[in-house]
Amino acid sequence: MPWQTPGWAGFAWGPKHFFWTSPDATANLDVHGAAVACVDATFCLSQCHGRGECRSGYCHCNEGYGGADCSLSRNGEIALPTLTAERAALSSTVSVTGAVGVSAVPRPRVYVYELPGEFNTFLAARRQAAESCVLRDYVSASGGAKWSSNLYGAEVALHEALLVSPHRVSDPEEADYFFVPSYGGCFISEFNRPSPSHWLCDRCHKGKAADLASLRQMRWNEALLQHLAHAYPYWNRSNGADHLWPFTHDEGACYAPASLRQAILLVHWGRTHSRPNGSSEYHLWRVQPDARRMYGWRRCYDPCKDVVVPSWRKPEAFAASPYLRKSASTPAAAATDASAGRTRLFYFNGNLGLEPIGGGPLSNYSFGLRQQLHALFGRMDPTEVVVTDQKAPDYSAALASSVFCGVLPGWGWSGRMEDAVLHGCIPVIMQDGIHTPWESVLDAPSYSVRVRREDMPNMVRTLRAMAPERVRALQLALAAAWPRFSYLANINAEQARRGRSVSASAAAAAGDLAPAPGCQVSVTGDDISPAEDGSAPEATFEGRTVNGWVI
Repeated sequence: MPWQTPGWAGFAWGPKHFFWTSPDATANLDVHGAAVACVDATFCLSQCHGRGECRSGYCHCNEGYGGADCSLSRNGEIALPTLTAERAALSSTVSVTGAVGVSAVPRPRVYVYELPGEFNTFLAARRQAAESCVLRDYVSASGGAKWSSNLYGAEVALHEALLVSPHRVSDPEEADYFFVPSYGGCFISEFNRPSPSHWLCDRCHKGKAADLASLRQMRWNEALLQHLAHAYPYWNRSNGADHLWPFTHDEGACYAPASLRQAILLVHWGRTHSRPNGSSEYHLWRVQPDARRMYGWRRCYDPCKDVVVPSWRKPEAFAASPYLRKSASTPAAAATDASAGRTRLFYFNGNLGLEPIGGGPLSNYSFGLRQQLHALFGRMDPTEVVVTDQKAPDYSAALASSVFCGVLPGWGWSGRMEDAVLHGCIPVIMQDGIHTPWESVLDAPSYSVRVRREDMPNMVRTLRAMAPERVRALQLALAAAWPRFSYLANINAEQARRGRSVSASAAAAAGDLAPAPGCQVSVTGDDISPAEDGSAPEATFEGRTVNGWVI
């Protein structure tokens, strides 16, 4: 299929044998003196289960197998070559060959669409940086995976995990839900890094015509929806109400097509405000007349049906977590381990919006919340309270040694909730009307603390006065919740492929969690933005880095 985008115009026709050459590639000479490229193994979904050739992001399956990860047999049935760690742990009804009968599949049952590669794996194959759009890469010297810090890796992790999940079915007529494995975060990223040398919003904040990445993604998803509606009967049957569709970029589903309003959107940006008055970051989207075709024209996230899912965190990012100790085998034991050695009351380390970027102020960054936090507590005794934008090399250890950790937005969503939970640090959420991961599903008040913006001046006083029994209860609930904020299924599966022992048992640590009390929707507009129109200041930078911090 011919397709081309300006960002990576070098790729126009696909598929080809290789779209991308690893920066770790080296050249050797054969016996005739000709150069021979030696390329390290690269990422593919489940590394094609050993049933095909991994071509830098997509699987070229061997004869008799198919699917994005080569897990489908010739007749379309799921037939994994080995019993994966996830299926073995989660279901005892899977046969030793990996083939699954419908009667053995637990509910909810999920059908994973096989999409044209331009909507997922071909994007990964076209990447120009090793970590972009993938979960891991491989380095010969280490003999194993090098995990990626890909900001939008959840869209890939969900795809990979669901393909080997015991809940997956090969017959869509048996499905309770349909997963649409689109890599929208990867799609938008190609317009900003590593080429071209500009980003598509250079002129948008001056009120001039602009080629916006947000509009491109909306049209891209409209094309995908058209494909699903014509190639399968299932979208039209429910108008998408049983379809799971990821939107992992900075402002999530704000610039999803409005035609997806009945679908279950999986996002990182849980902004509940009705008719949000504009973009909270530099990918402007509320531009007429196109904005009326966007999901965010009415609301970017509906907690009554959409779900905020955790962002991807590579295992090195929570290496100091007490939950990874062998002794943390139950929630009670994990909570005991997690409470030990916490000498600091409160910790927040991240971009504070204090340094102008591209010559303009960052007053709209984080809706001004991080700036307010710094103004209130940035000069306190660091042995008790830390609010800083100087990235620490021991960030994981600092989180693990603090009782409470701040959770505030950045350019849209921020992964600070995941950082706190994965380290057993009680999250202090300071973002009115914005949900954190699983907040519409789990009982978030049982393991976190919310502080309204108007109460921020009293935050430290409130935390100091909290009864030890309350702190202990929060830590116990947090120890039960933390596995749901990780992507250990993907990490453990890679360990199993390498013949190594699977890491700490998250399944054993996960206790019964209370559900959320019900969906709550903000009936107001964007009441937390300091800007009258909600637009972000003009910026002329590609990345989102201040003092080493990404967001």
